[in-house]
Amino acid sequence: MTRHPALIVMMGLTLAGADTVQARVLFLAHFDGPGATADFAAGSGKAASVEAYDIARAVKPGRWGTALDLTDPRRRCTFPAEGNLDPRQGTLDFWFRVDHTEEGMYHPLVGWYHEPGKKQTAFELYGKGRRFEFNLYEDGRHTNASGDGFGAQRWHHVAITWHCTGGAGRSEYNVYINGRNAIRMTGRNPLGRAGGALHVGVWDYGYGHFLRGRVDELRITSRVEHAGAFNPPKRPYAIPGTEQGLLTTRRDMLHAIGDLRVEIRALRRASEFADDKASRTAIVSHLQTIREGVTSLKSMPMGEETPDQRGEVQVALDEVADRIKEARREAAAQSRALIRRIGRFQDVTTKVDLDIDGGASAWGDYNGDGLVDLNVNGKVFRNLSGLRFKQVAEIGAGVWADFDNDGRLDAYHWAGNGLYVNRGNAESLEFARPVTMPDLPAGREISYGTNRSANWADYNGDGFADLFVTGYEGGGMAPYHDTLMLSRSAQSFAGTTVGSRANGRGVTSCDFDEDGDIDVYVSNYRLQPNRLWRNDGEASFENVAASHGATGGNGHSIGAAWGDVDNDGDFDLFVGNFAHPGQPQSRFLENRGAAADFRFADRGTCGVAWQESYGTPALADYDNDGDLDLFFTTVYGGNHPRLYRNDGDWQFRDVTEEAGLTGLGATYQAAWADYDDDGDLDLLTSARLFRNNCLRHHWLKVRLVGGNGVDRCAIGAQARVHLDGATLTRQIEAGTGEANQNDLTLHFGLGRHDDRVTVEIVWPGGRRQAVTTKVDRTIIVEIGS
Repeated sequence: MTRHPALIVMMGLTLAGADTVQARVLFLAHFDGPGATADFAAGSGKAASVEAYDIARAVKPGRWGTALDLTDPRRRCTFPAEGNLDPRQGTLDFWFRVDHTEEGMYHPLVGWYHEPGKKQTAFELYGKGRRFEFNLYEDGRHTNASGDGFGAQRWHHVAITWHCTGGAGRSEYNVYINGRNAIRMTGRNPLGRAGGALHVGVWDYGYGHFLRGRVDELRITSRVEHAGAFNPPKRPYAIPGTEQGLLTTRRDMLHAIGDLRVEIRALRRASEFADDKASRTAIVSHLQTIREGVTSLKSMPMGEETPDQRGEVQVALDEVADRIKEARREAAAQSRALIRRIGRFQDVTTKVDLDIDGGASAWGDYNGDGLVDLNVNGKVFRNLSGLRFKQVAEIGAGVWADFDNDGRLDAYHWAGNGLYVNRGNAESLEFARPVTMPDLPAGREISYGTNRSANWADYNGDGFADLFVTGYEGGGMAPYHDTLMLSRSAQSFAGTTVGSRANGRGVTSCDFDEDGDIDVYVSNYRLQPNRLWRNDGEASFENVAASHGATGGNGHSIGAAWGDVDNDGDFDLFVGNFAHPGQPQSRFLENRGAAADFRFADRGTCGVAWQESYGTPALADYDNDGDLDLFFTTVYGGNHPRLYRNDGDWQFRDVTEEAGLTGLGATYQAAWADYDDDGDLDLLTSARLFRNNCLRHHWLKVRLVGGNGVDRCAIGAQARVHLDGATLTRQIEAGTGEANQNDLTLHFGLGRHDDRVTVEIVWPGGRRQAVTTKVDRTIIVEIGS
């Protein structure tokens, strides 16, 4: 996840002849310290972490300082479905800071040159003395304009717009300094031809001038616009060669080394699965670079240098940082090459010895060894060190929970209405005879067609997990009641029907209104409105779907999934609808929070393309960037399951092909878990297990353990992590979509955040707890610990 300060609201100041269509952000970058990379966005409203030097290269002016040299953007800004940067019009804005200036010294800021090394057709902006200077070259004709305000050791914001549509006097250039239109010039359209090179902080001809300082929060858009409001760089700045500069560089290098370690670990695991010897050989070299970097840091006694020595130490640190950057660049290139060979999602079904069908799936660590096991349509598989699976039992499709709070996961099988009580240990699985549950409305001997899914949660707050079972239909499509089974201290269950008859398919739970008790969402079929059952805390439910805008369109709903889609700290809802032509499509419902009594706003499809037979949705942060993405199954032969990447601002993009998930067959099966414990979420669908090769980004996994009035699995507990203006929110759930269950371990993708984080936990019932931890690990948190 990248929450980028340069992504600002643009105020529409349209210049003469300018296109009023909303601009595309073609390029974003911010300087992230020596030894690190920058973040970039290409053709998207959201910055994504991409290896910086694919697009830009760092240039050190003299002994230190940094500039970005963006060579040939006409070619490099060619992005799928987004088009090229038009050389005739655009906006470039950024922040810069000059560390040092002298009389007569030039400080290049922006230059566009049609031919490398020449100024025949070009424009450029630079600082000199106390003024900004703008030069325009039109086939040998030179025009100059200037504005005041240039100075050293402070941040300036610069925005430059150009609009060259052809015809004498119709080309216009504007330079805004800290929001003020300091320079305006008209010309004869020198940029009407393709090609050229855009430079920032460096000139493209033989004078050897560079910006002595820092370029930050750089943004290029495809339209002419003026930034009416902008935010300064958030990153603290220290002049290189000073005491603070040395400490900053050292800190940045430690972060970069940490990032490289993450990438190397991921590359190592991926290469092992792919049996890629070349990648494994390269890993040894990268590890040596890390060791040398750490040794160099330890050998430099920070804080003991004289002022004259600091420059030399800064240069030495920069040299080590360059080696770290180069190793990161090589590791990223090797990772991309490996992913091209094996796919982002690698089918490992055969490799890990899974013999499964496409039936209901439930992940759960039944033996407590820290590795998540699996139940696929009744076949129970033990996870052996994340390398392979072994079938150990067959009990029927169902969902996991520790119903008796003894530390072992038990399984409810809805088609047979039986509870399998786990009496095994870490080495062997043993289920007691199935516990007879209260009769369901269709009777004890029921078929899979009558009851389609179930959900565990402690609905009455007594510390024991209860069950909510949907009733679908029987002969003649007759609806059945949903059933609530309340645990009597794990000795027996008391059953009661909930609401009127309906054709219920999926069921999933969440304390959506944050009042301490767990509410229920039921997906109904046959063009019936879905039901949002708000819990009063004692397992008495009121259907508030209509009053809260959560009916889901009155479609053929099959399954739904809760998740904080917009990272604002509350739980939104995705409703999956099987949509014949003209019928309600699947849609996102935004939780408007406490100020709106937790009512929902219909966000529509948000980029999810129509397919008739969508089935089960499953939300997860597959790319560890901090926001939840969507995998969505289909059940007709002509349709195919799709993976949609969350690009922020309620926009989802189909990445199925690039993820290597094309051609999947009809299925209701979709469940996420990190089966190999490498920090990214793997996907079970279409009778296949796909290993996720997410080779970048930091992460955190959290296992919660209840007690003292909270069920052992802590189902319904919510956890939040605050990062860069966003609140990442996750919950423990025991049932999602239709008849599927994700792992009970919470997963947070953290993007490039590598510092400690604080996890804020709200347990069922409302008790709160906070834990601070390092990242890239799994932590276990017991209530009250």
